[in-house]
Amino acid sequence: METSFSNISGIFKINTEVINRAIADVKPEDDQMDGYAIFNDLSKEDASKKAREMAESDFAKNIYRIFVVGRRPAENAYDEYLQERYGVTVTAIAGCVVSDGILGAEEGYNSTMKPLLNRKFGRDIFKEAEAAQK
Repeated sequence: METSFSNISGIFKINTEVINRAIADVKPEDDQMDGYAIFNDLSKEDASKKAREMAESDFAKNIYRIFVVGRRPAENAYDEYLQERYGVTVTAIAGCVVSDGILGAEEGYNSTMKPLLNRKFGRDIFKEAEAAQK
């Protein structure tokens, strides 16, 4: 293939087509923050109910996570402990500005998922992670 400047646009076009084909079936990660915007406009009660159902479904699919809101440090011993030791991902669903729906989602999801995980592992893994953080 010719590599002079006159063929740059052809090379770019081929590369772009290859990349587009490669990512055509890629879906966003389940735990991306924008995916939780569904809770924003819900009442706290409705969001909590929806999040409890989501937690039960996630647990049944072996998706282990808890929801958090607010600004968090890039590295966090608590988060790392849960991930490395138990495969539990700490998922930020909102930044510092939250709606009643987001708060309901955090409370509903965690109030369902945490007991399920503690029962699965036979101990309070969240207290354990807090102790390991100190």
